[in-house]
Amino acid sequence: MNQMKKIASIFYNPSSTPDAISQAGEKMFLTIYKAPANGHNLNNYRYAAFLKSSTKIKVDLSSPKGAVLQHSFKNVFLLVAPAMVPALMVPPL
Repeated sequence: MNQMKKIASIFYNPSSTPDAISQAGEKMFLTIYKAPANGHNLNNYRYAAFLKSSTKIKVDLSSPKGAVLQHSFKNVFLLVAPAMVPALMVPPL
């Protein structure tokens, strides 16, 4: 938290240079992402995080057929249900 306060002070300093603000912004994001202390480059850290997350097997993804069925029923419900509501609300004669 102390490190973030030091970094934030650069943003509030009216005499900060654009380069100092840019470096402080990168350090702030590295701190938020909890990058290791030796990680000084945001692009490298984000790429490493992407590689780590892309190799995980996502078991919660539905099968292609399941996804098609889900979207089909969702679309039918969104198209048909609103059309049926006025017909259901008309009192019988």
